[in-house]
Amino acid sequence: MLAVGCVAGVVEVALGLLRAGSLSHLFPTAVVHSMLAAIGLIVCPKQLPVVFGQNAQGEPLEVLYELPEKILHLNPAITLIGLVSLVTLFGWPVLRSRLRPAWLRYLPAQLLVLAAAIPMGLWLDLANDHYYRVGAREYAVGPSLLVNVPANLLAAVTLPDFTVFTAPGQRFAAA
Repeated sequence: MLAVGCVAGVVEVALGLLRAGSLSHLFPTAVVHSMLAAIGLIVCPKQLPVVFGQNAQGEPLEVLYELPEKILHLNPAITLIGLVSLVTLFGWPVLRSRLRPAWLRYLPAQLLVLAAAIPMGLWLDLANDHYYRVGAREYAVGPSLLVNVPANLLAAVTLPDFTVFTAPGQRFAAA
């Protein structure tokens, strides 16, 4: 996949250098928007359980079917971070035009989400496995709920394998 992505990037740069962007008028905007909406309808349901501190497994419709059960068993600490992040992400464009001083308008919502979520994660001590109580229920939090970032980023870099294009008779294997 990485090799295919690299070749696609090279083709895209070449088309840009050839000023082939004018060919985009051949594709109706409605088709492009529909394709992007379809991708969003696949990706978004798979992310909803993550907001509630749960894992999403299965097809998007299966995930949506299981969503009420996931909400019933949500992790309040993770949900708090997720909802604050979503409110910030979607609320910032509404507030942006009303802000003074004007330089605040140039802050991207994603940066504000990080500026809020990281301190909340530190305050909730998500880096260490522990339990906490809300009412009569006990909840677990810990590093398993965080994004796994390798200690050595350079060692984690994966290089593309271009032999996929040069090996005669080799077929793409279904993953």
